[in-house]
Amino acid sequence: MDIKKVCVIIPVYNNGATVKTVIQSVRKYIPVIYAVNDGSTDNTAQALQESGYLKTITFTRNCGKGSALIAGFTEAYKDGFEAAITIDADGQHFADDIPVFLENLQNNTLITGVRIFEKGKNSVSANGREISNFFCTVYTHTRFYDAQSGFRLYPLEPISRMRFSASRYDFEIEVLIRSAWEGVKIRHVPVKVHYDPPGKRISHFHLLYDNLRLIRLNSGLFFEMFIKLPRMYLRKIF
Repeated sequence: MDIKKVCVIIPVYNNGATVKTVIQSVRKYIPVIYAVNDGSTDNTAQALQESGYLKTITFTRNCGKGSALIAGFTEAYKDGFEAAITIDADGQHFADDIPVFLENLQNNTLITGVRIFEKGKNSVSANGREISNFFCTVYTHTRFYDAQSGFRLYPLEPISRMRFSASRYDFEIEVLIRSAWEGVKIRHVPVKVHYDPPGKRISHFHLLYDNLRLIRLNSGLFFEMFIKLPRMYLRKIF
């Protein structure tokens, strides 16, 4: 795959304080950036306008991270891109890890960034990651190491053929599972991560509602697994 066919998609929701810095750091490695303003109510629109040339998609109301990513994928694929790197707008990821994704670039391959947590820190995120890894691995018979990471490289052609039920944070679990079911290769690369200390970190993950969405998603995928897994293995054989 040609590196020139790779773009970056940044879903943005009330990240006006950090998104400009993220965009500037990404632009050193990938020139084409799609920013999806997911109904932000802060100064995000102004920050995007001040960030120079961007392909901007704007939602009039908050539709969720999954909806923002799907909109970005659809637009990028329509524009002729073959893969998209997704990176969060809050500054938790480091753009200087982008070359690691590009070095592992392959057709029909989804690459997940495995976050390296500091020992003794981010225990909640680490525990949530292990739970998600477990279910993704069981449903697909494919080993996952960070099913909750938002730093990924997606192959756009197979993604364009999939249909999703999730539209918020649960989308990032569903897209991994459906990609594995459809024969997309899954690769993993280590990436750095930074979280602001408690009290300063801004998270839009709603502990109750988003966990309920994940439970609902897992319930549906559990039953679908009995149809998809045999098809996945038949595809590998033939």
